[in-house]
Amino acid sequence: MSVSSSPRKSEEKVFVENIERGDEEVRVNDPEVRALWDEYQALQEQFGEVGEAKLIRKVDWRLIPVFAILYLIAFLDRGNIGNARLAGLEEDLNMTADQYNIALTVFFFPYALFEIPSNIILKVLRPRIWLSVNIFIWGVVMTCMGVVQGYGGLIATRVLLGVFESSFFPGVVSIISMWYKRHEMQFRVSLFYASASFAGAFSGLLAYAISQMSGIAGLLGWRWIFILEGIVTVIFGAASYWMLCDDPRRTRWLTSDEIRLLQLRCMFDVDHIRNAEGKIDLDSLAKQEHGEFGTSGFKWDYLWTALKDWKMWNNSLMFWGCSVTTYAFSFSVPTIMTQLGYSNTIAQLMTIPVYIAAAIMTIVTAYFSDRFKQRAYFVIGWFATSVVGIIIQLATKPHQTGPRFFALFLIAMGIYSAFPGVIALHSNNLPRPWIRAVSTGCHICFGNLGGAVGSNIFIASQRPVYQLGYGFVLGITTVGMITATIDLVIFKRINAKREKMNKAEILAKYTNDELEQMGEHSPLFRYTT
Repeated sequence: MSVSSSPRKSEEKVFVENIERGDEEVRVNDPEVRALWDEYQALQEQFGEVGEAKLIRKVDWRLIPVFAILYLIAFLDRGNIGNARLAGLEEDLNMTADQYNIALTVFFFPYALFEIPSNIILKVLRPRIWLSVNIFIWGVVMTCMGVVQGYGGLIATRVLLGVFESSFFPGVVSIISMWYKRHEMQFRVSLFYASASFAGAFSGLLAYAISQMSGIAGLLGWRWIFILEGIVTVIFGAASYWMLCDDPRRTRWLTSDEIRLLQLRCMFDVDHIRNAEGKIDLDSLAKQEHGEFGTSGFKWDYLWTALKDWKMWNNSLMFWGCSVTTYAFSFSVPTIMTQLGYSNTIAQLMTIPVYIAAAIMTIVTAYFSDRFKQRAYFVIGWFATSVVGIIIQLATKPHQTGPRFFALFLIAMGIYSAFPGVIALHSNNLPRPWIRAVSTGCHICFGNLGGAVGSNIFIASQRPVYQLGYGFVLGITTVGMITATIDLVIFKRINAKREKMNKAEILAKYTNDELEQMGEHSPLFRYTT
């Protein structure tokens, strides 16, 4: 029997007064919030700590493997052009090295441009519908890429691939935010993002196997790479409508009590305001109570608010520390392996241990980041690890294959492990749902433009040293460290200042509506660092 539900709260009511939190009890004067709290306590007692942990594992096993498989496919499809290059793409289409770099670059402009409108669409359309349609179409585009007859056809398909892949990552992050508390998100994001690392490993192995089909049906190996991987994407795109989940309220595999507990535990996820006596952030509950993403409509002011926020620009630069290096690395590492003296075939296989190590460290890092509720320290540490690897590449000679190969491990582990923390550090500090959706879209949009840069800095004429490539990623990774440090210092300073504020003075100075509109600028909000 489900515990009776309480009246729904308006999405606009982000903060509610009259809650007194103590070490052992919570006294509530507001009758509606009292009912919600009593319901939450009853459900927690019913499930117990073991039962609640079991429920979260149940959600994990239902959601995360699906996200991981689909993101693996997405990363394979955008990055397999590097493997296709080794399998004869350039020679067959009579392309120059500069034309190849342009083919890499054109993916990122529509990919970045369409992320913001995609996030807006996700606020009014169910994610499983929007994402499944996009996955299916980019699979068709991927398949068509295998039958292009010239450079123009390759450019057109790369542009379309960027358009339809743009919805996936922000869509998945949006879904995850509906199921988990703030400090549970990074581990879950990292679990599916780690599949990008596995994609790097798997793409090498898969490309090696598929390239052996060269000559079948009169097609070279690079064409089979695109065709077969595209067909797989089409199949998963068609199936993803039933594989994906929107939010707890639209599930058939949870009981009514499980659904309600998931909703209420997000509502009372108030660690960021635990010292603000009498204030609870209800934006997570509002999203659950009024459908997946709320009923209020998009306003252009939300976009303006996101664009004038210093955090979005600072964190976009931090994102560049990951995106420039990640895409430069993923597109170039098969070629770099050949420069270390390996044949094309062996070079495909030698990328595998590098990416496996990166995937493992991404998951381990996210686990401890969520456990200790810290983001910036881990981001800074992994950026520093990448910097060490890049310096080794710049300082060693081409024939010193041992240290140069080891440096690839440091670079990969650093950039892949830092990325989920970069995303979490930004989204965790945006309490209002519409602002979070739009700002996250802007953050990912501008951050992914780094891929356009990363795809052009490893110039063929500079092989095997790649002074420009490694020099640029050294600089931008250092910028990532600096921007993460800026977040850490400023957020800690603001939190310390707010800790000293008096509740009575805050309530005397601001109305409840003013506190609501302030969002993360409210003196009752505590930043995640």
